[in-house]
Amino acid sequence: MGERENYPRMLYRPGKGRGEMVWGHRIDTRTVESSVEERSAQRQGWLNDPQKAVKGAMRRQRAFSVWAFYVKHWQWFWGTLIAIVLAACFH
Repeated sequence: MGERENYPRMLYRPGKGRGEMVWGHRIDTRTVESSVEERSAQRQGWLNDPQKAVKGAMRRQRAFSVWAFYVKHWQWFWGTLIAIVLAACFH
């Protein structure tokens, strides 16, 4: 009965799907019913600590915002370059 008293448990990971909003960040949740199931889930990246999952979600969000910034500016760069080339060709 000892292990049964500790379960079910909730596990967390940075949101990949719909997830739940935890402290303003999208977090996926999963319930496990045994220590075997918990270890299996941990090998797949699930965490016991929701704060660690939130930190992972924050890192993912920062990486995405940096990527989005560069994509936005690369579009401007190529648009400007094409406009200059077209202006030079048709002038």
